[in-house]
Amino acid sequence: MLVSDRIGGRRRLRRTAQRGGLVIERELLVLPGTRRTLVTVDEDAAAVRHLWDSVAAVPPGLTWASPAVSAALALARRLPWGWTGAVLGGHVLIGRRP
Repeated sequence: MLVSDRIGGRRRLRRTAQRGGLVIERELLVLPGTRRTLVTVDEDAAAVRHLWDSVAAVPPGLTWASPAVSAALALARRLPWGWTGAVLGGHVLIGRRP
């Protein structure tokens, strides 16, 4: 298992796995990061789209920031799913030796 909380971590983990001769079995996106995880989702299009469409929401009681958070969520829902893993959160790569 390889773990990264850095921006670009997905690419780094894949490169490390390749150099180490690992076969990638699963990739997970961990939000907001691996130290204080709230959500873990498979790093594929359907799972990330479900996260943005059905799970992510403006927190109740948020008043002055509600318009900005709503706009950010609307933008996140329109962007390609791959940006989420490229910019946000931590990454966990599970692999095995062949």
